[in-house]
Amino acid sequence: MHVPYEERARQIPFASAEYLRFASRQSFLGVPAKRIDEIAGAGAVIVGAPFDWGVTYRPGARFGPKAIREADYGAMDGYRPHLPTGIDALGVLGVVDIGDVYVVPGQIEESIRRIADAVETVSRSGAVPIVLGGDHTITYPNATGVARVHGFGDVGLVHFDAHADAGNLQNGYLYGHGTPMRRLIESGAVPGHRFVQIGNAVPPIFAAYLAAHVLGELFGGPLSDALPSTASRGIEITAPTSNSFSSGIAGRKRRLALS
Repeated sequence: MHVPYEERARQIPFASAEYLRFASRQSFLGVPAKRIDEIAGAGAVIVGAPFDWGVTYRPGARFGPKAIREADYGAMDGYRPHLPTGIDALGVLGVVDIGDVYVVPGQIEESIRRIADAVETVSRSGAVPIVLGGDHTITYPNATGVARVHGFGDVGLVHFDAHADAGNLQNGYLYGHGTPMRRLIESGAVPGHRFVQIGNAVPPIFAAYLAAHVLGELFGGPLSDALPSTASRGIEITAPTSNSFSSGIAGRKRRLALS
């Protein structure tokens, strides 16, 4: 008998794995698996965004959240103490995992909405959302979800990437892996004066747009000179008064948010 996802999600953690073949079935390092309505008191909440229908060439990032969780070969006990001090950051910080967002394959706007809603829910609980991606499109809903809680205009983003991802349209549409930064600036979630690009190697047309809307040293200067343009596999930081972390599997882009 078919059970609607919304009903199943109220019954068990990681319910999306029963509806999406590529969704994660185990928690990161064995930290407690929780439903999204069970995260009260958590310091950090891991959530997967298995989304790759915003890419223009090579798909596969939908498998990122699952691959990250399965990469560790140690005991799945949620315990990884720092060897010199014995401090277990996962336990001290109260890290839990709520599995993957129930995205809709091929439906970009609906999937973006669901990712943003999940990040907002985690942020509103007071926890740090740690988002495992996922192609670069998810930067838009990730930062939007945080901004809904901490204020549009109060979120800053430091973007380590060889590409600005600030295109206006992608194949005639607003959303894709080449447009999230522009959408964030235009929506006001991340205003220009809170946006910094490092490691840039973009065409002049995008540079002109960012130069007109973004303050700070984005192109040239010490930051980009110090970081090679191949740093598109670097780290992306979304830093408001709270935090958001998105990471892809090795060889894919990674994003990190700190307060």
